[in-house]
Amino acid sequence: MTKFIALVSTKGGVGKTTLAINLALMLRKLGSNSLLVDSNLTTANVSLHLGNPVPQRTLHDALEGRIDIREAVYEHSSGFKLIPASTDINDIKQEHFSKIRECVSSLRGSYDLIMLDTPSGINEETIEVLKLADEAIIVVNPTFPSVVDGLKMAELAKKIGTNARGFIINKMRGKRDELSAHSIELMLGLPLVGIVPHDESVYDSLSLQHPVVYSHPNSEASKSIVRIAHNLLGIALRN
Repeated sequence: MTKFIALVSTKGGVGKTTLAINLALMLRKLGSNSLLVDSNLTTANVSLHLGNPVPQRTLHDALEGRIDIREAVYEHSSGFKLIPASTDINDIKQEHFSKIRECVSSLRGSYDLIMLDTPSGINEETIEVLKLADEAIIVVNPTFPSVVDGLKMAELAKKIGTNARGFIINKMRGKRDELSAHSIELMLGLPLVGIVPHDESVYDSLSLQHPVVYSHPNSEASKSIVRIAHNLLGIALRN
């Protein structure tokens, strides 16, 4: 049975897309028949992170009916599979928001786990992607505003019937002015899935246009992502 897991955040800049790409690669390395879908129709970034700014076949092409969605699947050189969205502003159409659930759900049965890199914010686009997901993982930074925004996303998921399974803290520096994992857990009322520390290797990997777990496998960020990928596999296997 296919499990759709969405990585979500209310604000941009928390590192959600970077996490999604790295987790997609690690899930494949752990033996999962998984796929990453860039379901951010307005500000797609997955292909930009991977050095393919103008993909030839995209989710937008499938939404327009020009191709079957399976024709938009790429295999990255590091080994994971993904469906990019278009980075062309001319491909952004309001009617795509209502089509995305039916289009992407047609992949059900083809993969064990489909990870959705979602748009930021609380809007129609995000709501339609969240409705597609079986589970939502909230990505936050260890700051009060970020966690309050994360709480809004958790409440939205609950309102539309998507299970908010837990949260990931990204860019943790271990500073005294940061919220602790325990404090965030109490605020969100959700279990911790994992913590990724602030790591300069992540920025180096972005300049190389590769996942950090591929370019810097021994970095602290990579080690943390490996642990989170194991946790996500456990989530995917639960009913």
